[in-house]
Amino acid sequence: MREYTGHWTVGRELGVVTMEATGSTMGQLERWRELGYRPATSWLTALRLDPAAYLRKVARDFLGSCYSFLQSLSPLLCAALIIGLWADGRAIAARWAEATLAMLVVMYFVGFVLTDTGPRLMLHVVPFTLGWVVIGMVEAAGWLDARLSLTHSPLGRMLSGPVVVAVVALVLLPRTLFPLGYDQRGMRYAGQEIVRRGGGGRATVAGSDVRVAFYADAGFIQLPARPAAGENLCGWLAAHRLADYLMIDDRDERRWGGAGGWPCLNLIQRYPRVGNAYYDLFVVRGPDAVAPRPSAAAGGAANARGNDEGRARADAS
Repeated sequence: MREYTGHWTVGRELGVVTMEATGSTMGQLERWRELGYRPATSWLTALRLDPAAYLRKVARDFLGSCYSFLQSLSPLLCAALIIGLWADGRAIAARWAEATLAMLVVMYFVGFVLTDTGPRLMLHVVPFTLGWVVIGMVEAAGWLDARLSLTHSPLGRMLSGPVVVAVVALVLLPRTLFPLGYDQRGMRYAGQEIVRRGGGGRATVAGSDVRVAFYADAGFIQLPARPAAGENLCGWLAAHRLADYLMIDDRDERRWGGAGGWPCLNLIQRYPRVGNAYYDLFVVRGPDAVAPRPSAAAGGAANARGNDEGRARADAS
């Protein structure tokens, strides 16, 4: 944010997600989302507008954060974490470095509860807990070694330690091959591209996600999840003539019949999402489906060029 704005600031996204989370507890997500995207909104606005609803959100997100942390770390490693914390016990408070680490984890946890939570956010906490996870694994391996040594089996004594490591590896390996979330940087990049083209604060963006319009400081038109019977994307855009840009992902393109082939759109940029998935940013073309529709920022310049060209042709004749 400092690089983008030129000064230190708290990102507006923090206020947006807090307002959305509060609105969802009341069944008024769309209304609170609209309030969240207003420039004056901060993450404390929800507490000021409806303290009771915000406290319900905090209570819900506390339970949600516990579950999300379980998802992020995995149940097996959570069990190892509990064993590690139990093994360390009061020694955590006696060692200042470990106590600082514990306070950092608590700070993250409380911060997500007060704003917004989820597996992708709780994943930030995981690296700070891995030390206790390892301690728990060592304790479990020692316990298993002590039990297997009572069997007087050479094979049991040999496998006591490696069994714990092998079980953890087999459980975690599939998780490394499946992403936890999507790359959403394309939303910000698309908003910056619209601003670069002179559409910031003047253009209108159509799409299924309002964040592009948010980053471009532009107007927004919600694209329906699916077309109506007999409707295509160009027909829908013709009915919403204020739209200057369209930002949709590959799933929406398939639902609407393949936006890349429509004559009313001109592709500006494709942004990766995850794997083969992507976002596409289009400029909406004019009614003749040949020349791109001028944005509000470029309209005056285009008219001036047209007048100059008309006078030049008249002088030549």
